[in-house]
Amino acid sequence: MDIEKIHENAKAAAKRATRWVYRACYVGGAETIKFREPCDRSRELSTFHSWDYATVAGVSGATARRHLRRLAQAGEAVELKRHSSACMFRLTDEETDRIGREHIAELKTEGLMFDDELRDKRKTDLSPNA
Repeated sequence: MDIEKIHENAKAAAKRATRWVYRACYVGGAETIKFREPCDRSRELSTFHSWDYATVAGVSGATARRHLRRLAQAGEAVELKRHSSACMFRLTDEETDRIGREHIAELKTEGLMFDDELRDKRKTDLSPNA
């Protein structure tokens, strides 16, 4: 498989595995968007495993690890942790931020509020002058 296809599959795997980073679910059913923009914390959480890649690319775990290590050697990803059967990776900060902005836009389209907006709304709803 060529490096462009590996990169495309890695982006799809990262997007699939990191949606939770931007979506907050609370008791009572409230859902919000955690971050207004990608930041250091969202980048830190935006990792994916070789099994995520294997699912997207339709390859075995060993092949997924081999592909992702090629991508890391090309400077398009960073291998964070290595285990016997699965490894953790993160794409470059630029790519991770682009995926994060896509998640935020999709969540806005779904009609979700940002965390701080929900907190402000609850404060207003609970204030005695409301």
